[in-house]
Amino acid sequence: MKNLLFVISIVLFYISPIAAQLPETEVETKVLEATVFLENAQVFREKSVQLPAGESFVKFINLSPFIDNNSIQVKTSGSVSVLSVNHEQDFLNKGENDVELQNLIDSLQLINQEIQSEQTFREVVTEQIELLHANQDFGGNEKITVATLKEFNAYFRQELRTLKFELRDHDITIAELRKDLLDLQKEYKNYSEKNLFPTGEIIVKVRADQPATANFAFDYIVGNAGWYPSYDIRAANVSKPLQVVYKANVKQDTKVDWENVQLTFSSSNPNRSNIIPSLRTYFLNYNLQPPRYLTHLNSNEVSGVVYDQQGQAVIGATIRVQNTSIGSITDVDGTFSILIPNANSKLEISYIGMVPQIVPVSSNYMTIRLADDSSALQEVVVTGYSTKRKNDEITLRGAASTVPADRDESIPISIAQVQKATSFNFEFKDPYTVLSNNENYAVELNKINMSTEFEYITIPKIQQDVFLQANLRDWEKYNLLDGEANIFLDDTFMGKTLLSPQSASDSLQLSLGQDKRVTVTREKITDFSKRQFIGGKKTEQLAWRITVRNNTNEVANIVVLDQIPISQRDEIEVEVKEKSKASIDAETGTVKWQASISPNGSQVFDLIYTVKYPKNSNLPLE
Repeated sequence: MKNLLFVISIVLFYISPIAAQLPETEVETKVLEATVFLENAQVFREKSVQLPAGESFVKFINLSPFIDNNSIQVKTSGSVSVLSVNHEQDFLNKGENDVELQNLIDSLQLINQEIQSEQTFREVVTEQIELLHANQDFGGNEKITVATLKEFNAYFRQELRTLKFELRDHDITIAELRKDLLDLQKEYKNYSEKNLFPTGEIIVKVRADQPATANFAFDYIVGNAGWYPSYDIRAANVSKPLQVVYKANVKQDTKVDWENVQLTFSSSNPNRSNIIPSLRTYFLNYNLQPPRYLTHLNSNEVSGVVYDQQGQAVIGATIRVQNTSIGSITDVDGTFSILIPNANSKLEISYIGMVPQIVPVSSNYMTIRLADDSSALQEVVVTGYSTKRKNDEITLRGAASTVPADRDESIPISIAQVQKATSFNFEFKDPYTVLSNNENYAVELNKINMSTEFEYITIPKIQQDVFLQANLRDWEKYNLLDGEANIFLDDTFMGKTLLSPQSASDSLQLSLGQDKRVTVTREKITDFSKRQFIGGKKTEQLAWRITVRNNTNEVANIVVLDQIPISQRDEIEVEVKEKSKASIDAETGTVKWQASISPNGSQVFDLIYTVKYPKNSNLPLE
């Protein structure tokens, strides 16, 4: 450590005299444009600066501490050249607003004192009520007249009524004070966290041939920002098109407010995901177990809570399903709820100032603890360059109001969709504000009425439930991403599902959840299931009967899936005896029935197959 300090002091000794000889100008700028990616954001700033002739430094101050050093780009106009660009952290100014912090502390102490006072008054009233009840018994030999009894009852009723109302008033006051206390605690937490971090600085060394006014434009990638999609799916019934409300959920805690900026959401294609369970190929071999399907999850909804090392709830932590655009955030209690594509999903949990975690989904309720990140922010030097730039004016056309919203609430905004080479953008037509307060903002991007075909899908070997699936046409032109969707059928909330356009082909398949009006059973047919020994071979016959009942008043188009095993050895033979007109995939063994079942009708599908193998071998079939 001493050697490191010695080296730093030597470097500063040689650098400082050189730097001291050059003039330096500190410049405050505002974020003019922000492009928000699924993770991180790119911000753009611009400012005109008076420069002397020769070399000088321009220091852009009060920037975010989470700048990606390698992403900084600085451009200037005219005959001014950029010689170098340094990114630094200003640790000295992070506590300069101690007066405001002290005011928050004083307010917290004051409101705690008020709560204690109200609780004391409440205790006094409670004791008065107990005393009043204790003295309502007329003991002894004193003769009580009817008039006296009436007078006492009137007094008792009036006093008790007065004390009860007074007790209620104290309870209301305490509840209001506690709400104010919670708001102050959140404000204190946000403020103190914000001032724990240094401010970012970009120092640009320039050379001008003569005194001039130069226009500086620079942009960079900043962390602790991002957005994720969510949807509202609405349908009157299975005979009408679906309405898809496309929403973006954005938040940022870069420690710099984005006030009246030209906001853009940008995205690339995330990895694929699904919600309906899928079959794995049933390979048949000696001592090879049939495929087992994970059953540790009761549903595809996972909830939980995020704590820090001190056991305090982490408010505003980001929860994402790894390699997808599916996301959520923790609420004021540190709790979250998120839909996952399958039981093999992993969650990414991150929060500013804490070490991110990637955890496999182990159950439907998870408790996660985040550790403080003690790694230091280091100074990095990147190369700048000079180029000519057109003097484009950026006009702010009326500030849009900023309203924090829950995920299920939306703010209608005028937005244009722009297709890029490898991604697409949602560009706001009017300026928008996103404060650095870790609040979630829900923005309605689009409202789409989509042509829809409905069908039912069931895989009774895995679970004996029937899913209603909507096949959406022409979905490609709407730039949809994987995300959670709230389902509303006939204006009734039916739960959540996943919209997975990245796994779609000709049509976008959307699971609308289980329909209990269509039932399915899968039973073993004992009369056809048997075992025989012929010569040196053992033959086992397995028989299954699947029954589907349509208890609705409409025709149900249904797909039923099952499977047969696939042999990997010549001496193991699999032969299908009955399949009820099903199609069978020879490579995977997937058995597929497609049928239309009339209203209040039913249909039976039989699957019978034999497996012949050497009788001295062990071949598990179930």
